[in-house]
Parts: sequence; C-alpha cells; structure tokens
Amino acid sequence: NVRLQNFPANSVPQGAFRTIKSALDKNRDVLRPIVPGEPILADKVSGADGRAVLSANLPEGMRAMSIPISAVNGVSGFVRPSDTVDVMLTRKIPGEGAQPEDLMSEIILDRVKVLAIDQVASENATDPQVGGTAVLEVEPYQAQQLAIARRLGTLSLTLRNVESQEATAGQAITNRDVGTRRIYIGARRSARRAAATPAAAPAARPAASAKLPRTVAPKTPAVFTPSGPRMTVYRGTDSETYQVGNLGGR
Repeated sequence: NVRLQNFPANSVPQGAFRTIKSALDKNRDVLRPIVPGEPILADKVSGADGRAVLSANLPEGMRAMSIPISAVNGVSGFVRPSDTVDVMLTRKIPGEGAQPEDLMSEIILDRVKVLAIDQVASENATDPQVGGTAVLEVEPYQAQQLAIARRLGTLSLTLRNVESQEATAGQAITNRDVGTRRIYIGARRSARRAAATPAAAPAARPAASAKLPRTVAPKTPAVFTPSGPRMTVYRGTDSETYQVGNLGGR
C-alpha cells in the first residue's frame, strides 16, 4: 500500500519520508487516517522506536484510566504493563450508626489489564519499579466507577495470573471478618489434638445399692449460640437479632 511519488524539491511536505524503508522502519503504526495518494508524514505514524501512542493501542470501546498507587497498594512495583489485576476499594462502612473504625473492603473490578505504570507502557519493561500512577484499560462505565471510588477510599491493586478467569468482583468483607479464618483454624487444630490424645480409662462404677434411689437429672435444652457477624433490628421497643454472612445474606 506504499509507493514512492515525485514531488518538486521546494514542495516536499515537512515530515515526509524519502524512502519506503524509512517509512516502514521498525513496524510503525498508523495513528491517523491516511487517504490514497496522500503523503505519509511523521506525525501520522508512530515514532522511530516503533512504539505507538497509548490511544492507538486501545481496543474499540475501551478507555484508559489512571489511578494513584504506591509501593504498598501497587504490589511493591511488581505490577508492570500488560499485567492483569483486580482493583480493591477500602472505605468506611456507609450508613447511620457505623463507627469510624468500621471498615469494608470490596473488589470493584476484576481481570483488568494494566496499560502503563507512570509513563512506561512497554511490555518489555518487566523489572519491578514503584510508580505513582497505574493506567488501566477499562470500559466507560468502569472508568466512572473508578472516578468515584478514588474519592470514597483507598484503591489497591492485587496481581493475578494472566490466565486466571476466576470472577472476583463484588466480594466484600468488613473489619469483623478479619481473623475469622484464624479462629476457625485454631479450633480445628484443637479438635485434632483432642482426637489424637488417648481417652482416659473410665472409672469403675460403684456397685448399685438397692437402698439408694436412682436420681435422673433433668435434661437442659441445648441453646444455639450463633457465631460470626450479627445484626440487631429494633422495631419499636422489640429487638430481634439476625445471623448474617460475609456478603450480608442471612
């Protein structure tokens, strides 16, 4: 699709290529429409390093959105261009009655491609480097979500395997869930230790005496005590407590 065309020496457009090789050198990408017969100019193709501007690499319908990161919420600089991440929002629990220390963490976006870290967009830049911003490839609606999420709390990136297709968006926990798994593991280990300990031999029962009447202690009904997060609803002066799950379900 490229050919040479004679031009008067004093009418050669600025930025024109003098040879086909220089025009196609290092697989340049077209950045703007070029009609048949129009000279190929330098400002209509990517630079001599063969790397196109970011907008030329965006798929149809996608947007580039930047969020602030640091060494802590950016996986210590191991998130690099072309990696796949989940975006997590940590904020105060909204609603009346929530205390300042009541926090929730929710994965708002999953399987998001990283386009650049700061001004580095090359896939070959794989060495860890802590950046100040991460540019993500998102849909327009997801870009709006990120814009609001930046004002609500702290955004963090979690690095995931590029081949992983597990859906994680919408998963949320509160500060009351922190440590629940450790308590459960501790209880399970205690049960294993108890099972491994040999049972003591039962004590010999004294011979039954006909003179002593046999007394049967009344059975105490078992009381179920729910564990985990609970919510108390007050209706007038009456209150009722509900057991809730990690995602708010009964």
